Amino acid sequence: MVANYQLVTRMARCVGGMLVMALILLGLTSAGVADGKTPRVYAESSDNTGLIAAPLVYRDAILIVVTDDGVAAIEFRDKDAKLVNKSAKYRFRYLKDARSEEVAGAGIVHDSGNDIEECTIKAGPIRVGWSGRSADRGCIYYQPEEMQICIAEASRFEDSAAHPVPGESQLIQKLDLKRFLKKQK
Repeated sequence: MVANYQLVTRMARCVGGMLVMALILLGLTSAGVADGKTPRVYAESSDNTGLIAAPLVYRDAILIVVTDDGVAAIEFRDKDAKLVNKSAKYRFRYLKDARSEEVAGAGIVHDSGNDIEECTIKAGPIRVGWSGRSADRGCIYYQPEEMQICIAEASRFEDSAAHPVPGESQLIQKLDLKRFLKKQK
């Protein structure tokens, strides 16, 4: 019995030592950071100088992001069973300015922790940090000095029809992104 205890203790010290060495090597090689400065994931600033975190429930909401580069409407889609748990599909509409044509697109964000680009929502030149919480919600990260965040009803992402009375249909126009553009100085 004592011999078994000593053997287990020696093995634990050996494994613990290997774990410590692996962590040291990971830190020395910057395996978690591509250039030594770029973080792998988004995180809220604890001192009010960096990113703000905001929870986002995907159902019935679209995210409106306003920056100097334009405005984007972002709608998260139904969870794809083939995707890993902390991932989300989204589609977007982007408008650079009042004279530009609207651009539409789609993307997927992954909360893998391997690459900051995988957890960045991209809508035209607009970039918003993201992390997954569950199949129907996530968290966004942004600098309020650089962008404004608004929420709107998801039914306004595109033209749709409502049925206020059975047998009647009422057109609901998609949200006009020009209303959100920053005023030119």
